[in-house]
Amino acid sequence: MDNFVSFDGLGSTFLHNIYGSSKGRIRTDLIGEDLDFILELMKDRGPLCVLDLGCGTGFFSSRLAALGHHADLCDVSEEMIAEAEKFAAAQHTQQNMNFFCASAFELPCQITGRTYDLILCHAVMEWVEDQRKLMEIIKSRLSPGGELSLLVYNRDALLYQSLIVGNFNYISCNFQSKHRQKLTPKYPVEPAELEHTLQELGFTIQRKTGIRVFHDYVRDKKIQTEKFDEILKYEKTYARDPRFINLGRYIHYICRNDHDLP
Repeated sequence: MDNFVSFDGLGSTFLHNIYGSSKGRIRTDLIGEDLDFILELMKDRGPLCVLDLGCGTGFFSSRLAALGHHADLCDVSEEMIAEAEKFAAAQHTQQNMNFFCASAFELPCQITGRTYDLILCHAVMEWVEDQRKLMEIIKSRLSPGGELSLLVYNRDALLYQSLIVGNFNYISCNFQSKHRQKLTPKYPVEPAELEHTLQELGFTIQRKTGIRVFHDYVRDKKIQTEKFDEILKYEKTYARDPRFINLGRYIHYICRNDHDLP
């Protein structure tokens, strides 16, 4: 089994990065738009059965639960599961949610054999060495015609950012550093390779969104907060523009499960 990175002990830092910063706001707003797109696609299915792998705080699962959908949440971090339960209680959505401390490779026995209409896998793949295996597990859990919401840390954007700032040693070491920050993913995802895998496994990419296609490249970092409304406006303008998508620090894929595994 892959050794999943646990954010136990890093919860406060994680929460600030996702929800307490300009980059986190861009991420949640754009993914929120994409989830609305998915719900419109699946509006005739009735209440959806959702699996949230590496759920973190369960922000989007709680939003779905508030709309009457049922969500099973899994995270390898006990601290994150506790945060997810706390967040659900605050939103009064816990009645439609189950919480499990487990990795994607060792899902709990309570949901063995269960398939899902929608799987959320946000910022998980870049922490896993065997990314193909993770995708096969997701495929096996997704019902025919089901949708996958897949958010990945973009290796192409990491390369571009490193080139811009002249971090050539980091590039030559294949983005591995002895001084790597704990919240910097170890296995950034190559979009072309991932898209090839998705095609092989029978997924159809229905939408592709670049998350932070220019925010992180702004030279004067004060602009990120002082002109945030304009930053957000233009991030939304260019997030799905083919010229800019692959500049996104993250890429969000919406994929339909069209075929059985070969």
